[in-house]
Amino acid sequence: MTSDPLAQQRALGRRIRTWRVRRQMSQAMLADLTGITQSTLSNYENGKRDLSVSVLMKLAEHLDVDLEDLAGRPPRPRHSHAPMHRSA
Repeated sequence: MTSDPLAQQRALGRRIRTWRVRRQMSQAMLADLTGITQSTLSNYENGKRDLSVSVLMKLAEHLDVDLEDLAGRPPRPRHSHAPMHRSA
């Protein structure tokens, strides 16, 4: 992940748009469900405006996507509980 805040903002906006399109939702529909204006959602999707965690949580809920996936966090390592076998 890049440390450039503007690049991160744009990447988040692209993920929001991608999930919205996958869910076959218009900007107007998602904005209405989330309680924001369509213009604000457009600004988020275009990386022109930073968004709060509470709005991000609402977007994730209405897009039916995990918050970490929407936020672009790297996947957590999965720990296996299976015993490790060593070669002789």
